[in-house]
Parts: sequence; C-alpha cells; structure tokens
Amino acid sequence: MSKKLCAALAVLFLLLGCALPVFAAPDLPQDKTTLQAKLAYSGQPLAGVEVTLHRVADISETSPWITFTLCGDFANYPVDLLELTDKEWADAASTLANYALADSLAPIATATTDQNGLVDFANLDSGLYLLQAAQTTDQAGWRYFPAPSLLVLPAYDTAQGQWNTQAQAVLKVERKAPLVDLEVSKVWSGNSLPRPESVTVELICNGVLKETVTLSEANHWKHTFTGLEGDKTYALAERDVPDGYTVTIAPNGERWVITNTCPDKDTSDPGGDPGQTPGTDPGQTAGTAIPQTGLLWWPVPVMAVGGVALFGAGWKLRDEDDEQP
Repeated sequence: MSKKLCAALAVLFLLLGCALPVFAAPDLPQDKTTLQAKLAYSGQPLAGVEVTLHRVADISETSPWITFTLCGDFANYPVDLLELTDKEWADAASTLANYALADSLAPIATATTDQNGLVDFANLDSGLYLLQAAQTTDQAGWRYFPAPSLLVLPAYDTAQGQWNTQAQAVLKVERKAPLVDLEVSKVWSGNSLPRPESVTVELICNGVLKETVTLSEANHWKHTFTGLEGDKTYALAERDVPDGYTVTIAPNGERWVITNTCPDKDTSDPGGDPGQTPGTDPGQTAGTAIPQTGLLWWPVPVMAVGGVALFGAGWKLRDEDDEQP
C-alpha cells in the first residue's frame, strides 16, 4: 500500500510541476516612452556629440519571454536576436550599427549631447532600438569611441515585473590613439552548412565605400586596411553572407572579427584566429542591459526541493513497512 502511495504522490508532484505558472512580462503599455542617454568617459561628460536612434525590431512576444523580430530597414539583415548572452547582444549591436552606417540608414531621431553629456528622445513606440553616438577627438588627438547599444523600450524591470516608460541608458566609451590600421578576420561557426570559398568585405568611410577586399584561405581569412585617417568614421560590411548563416561584426582587441554562424552554433570551427576577448577599460561605463531570452530556470529549485521531500516521505513509509510484523 505504501508503494502505491509513493507513486501517487510522485505523479501528483509531476502534474503540479507541469501546471506551474510561467512568469511572463505583462502586456506592453500604450503610453509612449522617453529615453535619456548619457555619454561620458572616466566620469567626464562628452559634449557636442551627435547621438542617433534607430528602431530595429518589433517586440513580437512578451510571454513566456521577451522576443524580437527585425523590422523596417533592418528586416533583411541576417542577424540573430534569439537567446543571446550579454556579449552576443553587444556583438549584435555592433553588427547592426555597421550596416546602418554602411547603408546610410536614416535614424528615427538625432540629438546632440549637452554640456552634461545628455540627450533626450521622446514619443518612442515600443520596440528594440539601436542607440549609437559618433566618435569624437580631443585636442590631444585621442579618439573616443562610444559603443552602440541595443535597448528595449519601454524598459522592462525584471525585479518589479513591470514596464518603465521613463528609460535611461549610458553608452560605453573607449579611448584610443589615432587610427592608422584596421585588421579584420573571418571566423566560421558551425558545420551543418556548406561554406563558400571566399567572402567580400567592404570598408566604408563616413558613409562612402572606400575599399573592397576578398577574404579566403589564400589570405588566411584576414586583411589589414592601412593608411586610415583618425578623424573619419569607418564601418565594415559583409555583402554576400551565405544562405542559412547569420553574421556578427564586432571589435575583438585591436582588430575586428566577422563571424558567420550556422544553426549548430555550439560547434565552433574558426576559419581564422578569433583572438582573446578584450577586458573592460577602466574608463568605460556600463550600457543598459537587455532582458535575457531563453529557458525559464525558476521551476528547477522548486521541483528539486519537492523531489527531496518526496524521497524523505518514501523513506519514512518504507521504514514503517519494515516495522510491521
């Protein structure tokens, strides 16, 4: 009889576990969102810098987690926005920013930072936005590179479980010496799809095509652009992304890495040395985090505790059976 009772309890627990509610974001508010962004390096505001805002994706779902679908001018770019880590979100922002510059995509809003390094944007619809600022140079020749960022608007407060239509963001800024060379490397990730013998990469300077190169095994999937001007803004674009692949274009140390990934993204086979992930510069400030997508882990500890309780109950019942004559 006790064995049947244990089995019944186990089945009941599993059914309750399956019936546990999913913590989902509430419906999006109807109100428009305002965004204030700050630009500074080592605590010093960067004034007079142009900041642009692109709306790159719709919020396609809020339950069981927040997901996005590229839209508008960005709809046809092969950029993955599903189940990304913080590093992959940063790479996605960098990739979309490069294409926006390379293809001269018009932002939905433009503003210039005030003496406190602040800009404000108002009347924004819900969606995923690309926030970026132009590079600037000080009197000593140091160049300041604000890293582009992807922002969910309205902002979602995971602690409070609610949307916030008064959003704030701080762009990371990196300081570098005058630019002379720019090295680019090609990396392949995944093995389920065929790879082309070569790819074409464009270097765009201030929105104008400056140079086109072909990367292949012959040049070890690498190239260095030389003789660059430090006061110009440069972007990279891969034009012939193979079918079935997604692309990221992101800085990695002193060079840029273009990665093509096919669906088996966990299996990595680099076509070139991807190098080490650079550390965080002490002068950088944190960007605004993206709500993470992926599996819901909160039921795991609940079910684990329940499992231990069931095990203890079963053990006690077994002892009682043993004590019976």
